[in-house]
Order: sequence, then structure tokens, then C-alpha cells
Amino acid sequence: AMAGNSFITTALSVHLITAVVSMGMAAAVAVWISSLRGVFQTLGRLAEIIWGKNLDPFLFANISTGMMVLAFIPLALGGVSVPFFFAFNILFGISVGLATIVKGAVPLVLFGRHGYASVLASIATPGLIVTAMAPTAYAAVLDASGPVAGFWVMFVVSLSSFAATAALAWR
Repeated sequence: AMAGNSFITTALSVHLITAVVSMGMAAAVAVWISSLRGVFQTLGRLAEIIWGKNLDPFLFANISTGMMVLAFIPLALGGVSVPFFFAFNILFGISVGLATIVKGAVPLVLFGRHGYASVLASIATPGLIVTAMAPTAYAAVLDASGPVAGFWVMFVVSLSSFAATAALAWR
């Protein structure tokens, strides 16, 4: 689940602006709206600090990965028009912000405090491999199929990430 989120986050960090500009958005507008993602990452983390203390970590993981799925809906509905791209960046930013908390909280619940650092290192390895491959893999998708297909690929990856956290929570 977290490797899927890492793939999306890393690939879009590199290619998002180019993709939306190729779909017709002005470069300055794309940069401005995309730069707000960091604000929403921070607001997502702040919301967790204020309201999420008593949330089950697995429910929290579902919220985080579910927000990533929801982020792609505005793009599917309205393309890269300003309000829809803005909505995408709000949801995307919140999801990315929450995912950083999930990456530490869920393993702690699953495996406990004993050996936590080594468990985290083992769990992080697939995500690091995916993160290294993501920009090149996504560039290949964009070159072969274009940005609309690229966003659909990201949507499918986000769905699989959500399905993985839902299965973990259910189990």
C-alpha cells in the first residue's frame, strides 16, 4: 500500500506540471496550484494531531489511501481546469501528508516497539525501490499513452493501494 502511494507521489512530483501543461493548463498556473500541495500536506498532518489521536491506525491508513483515490476524481470530472486541478491538489496533498504518519503508525501497531527500527527498514525497502523507479516508469507511460492515460494509471495504483490498506484493516 505504501509502495503504491510512494510511486504516485514520486512520479507526480517529477511529472505533474509537465503533464497538466501538455493538457492545456498555463505553466504558471500549474506551478502555482501544485505548489499549494505542501500547505495541504501540513494541514493534513495538523488535522491528524488535532482529531486523529484516537483513530485506529488501520482506519487512518484507509482514510489516507482513500483520499488519494478521491484526489483523481476531480481530474476525471473536469480535467485540468483550475477548480478541478485545485481540488486534486488539496486531496492529493492531504493524502500525502497523512501517509507519512501512516508509514510509522501502522508498523508500530502490527509489530510492536521491539525491533521497530529494523522492521521499519525492512518495510521501507520496497517503497524505496518503487520510489527510485517511479519517475522513469511514469515517463514511459506518459510517452507511450499521454497524460490522460497516465492519470488513469495513477488512479488504478491508488485503488490498489486503498485495497491493500482495506484488506490489512479487515484482517
